Amino acid sequence: MVKIKFFANLRHITKTQEILLAQEGTVGDILEILLGINDEFKKVIFNENGDIYINILLNGRNIEYLNNLETRVRHEDTLYLFPPVAGG
Repeated sequence: MVKIKFFANLRHITKTQEILLAQEGTVGDILEILLGINDEFKKVIFNENGDIYINILLNGRNIEYLNNLETRVRHEDTLYLFPPVAGG
């Protein structure tokens, strides 16, 4: 099973801290499945240009430094989804 963990406002939107999926594939494939959660989830995942707006880590490594949405996700992997972090 692939474990997906949600943080901050993503927990509120998904109404859970984590889910398990039996599906392997790419990060993009997993996101397609997750987009079915609800309309609000889709709004926070993408910015107005349609680009990924959240931070996604696979087993603690940012997918931007792997193969981005084409990064392979296998059973026993964990995806961490975080909203963007800003400070001031």
